[in-house]
Amino acid sequence: ILEASLRASGLVSKLLSFGRKKDLAFETLDLHTLLKETILLLKRTIDKKIDIILKPRAENPAINGDISTMQNVIINLALNAANAMEDGGTLRLITRNLSLDENYCSLSPFDISPGDFIELEVRDTGTGMAPEILNKIFDPFFTPKEQGKGTGLGLSSVYGTIKNHSGAITVYSELGTGTVFHIILPCSENSLPKIKQQKSTLVGSGHILLIDDEEIIRLTSKPILEKLGYTVELAADGIEGIKIFEKNYKNIDLVITDMIMPQMNGSEVFKKMKEIDKHCKVIISSGFTKDENLMLLKKQGLSGFIKKPFSRNELGELIHRILS
Repeated sequence: ILEASLRASGLVSKLLSFGRKKDLAFETLDLHTLLKETILLLKRTIDKKIDIILKPRAENPAINGDISTMQNVIINLALNAANAMEDGGTLRLITRNLSLDENYCSLSPFDISPGDFIELEVRDTGTGMAPEILNKIFDPFFTPKEQGKGTGLGLSSVYGTIKNHSGAITVYSELGTGTVFHIILPCSENSLPKIKQQKSTLVGSGHILLIDDEEIIRLTSKPILEKLGYTVELAADGIEGIKIFEKNYKNIDLVITDMIMPQMNGSEVFKKMKEIDKHCKVIISSGFTKDENLMLLKKQGLSGFIKKPFSRNELGELIHRILS
């Protein structure tokens, strides 16, 4: 659940980046790890009659890619395959390494350069597609499904993502036999990042005022903070938070406030608290805040910012650093 939530959060961030015409966040990825994580998700969502088989044959699985959009590529291809196997079947995902020369790349309709690649083969045993459909499947808004059962955007987004990753995608299908997609992506010249060791949770002590208009955030954050060793007081909005702070600011060691709230947002709460006690420590929490706004608040004395969703370790480390 946590992994899926973090992936969803990452996807939303990428959609915001896309809307603002910013570059996606490319990093060195292990394609085999991404496939394994995505298959765990797929096994809980597609028909149990479909067997998913992964054959990670590539010796070098490292690519430079955007993790959320690459996962969407795998999910889209897998769901399309599942739709073609209503009575069950087998979905195979196979990887291998390739070396492509100048001659191959010059003949490809994709903008690819000679070098080392990883190929991902996605093969199903479904109904297959007729040639006239096969020629249109990457067109935006084209779908062979009946009206109301498909947007026609899944495979066009797959095509766009592969092009953005300097790769290529081809498809072959036979009616009554199945369909196979071949994706090739350049291998990364960077080594894969080492798996981070789980840090021990930093505990502490002190009185924290938590301000958030979402009840679920208050109900879940309070026990987390208490397990970290802190005494917690809750406020449902900025106005209530200011009232509590005015009465008891000498005993409050830290304030954690949401940014987007009705009546009074986190920025206004922070400024008002600074008027009451210029030495107060305040953390702002939000799923989306403009960098320039944060820089201005930090110049005015904001102690820290934490992006939602956050883990207990992240929160504990930030609080410990500020209160120390």
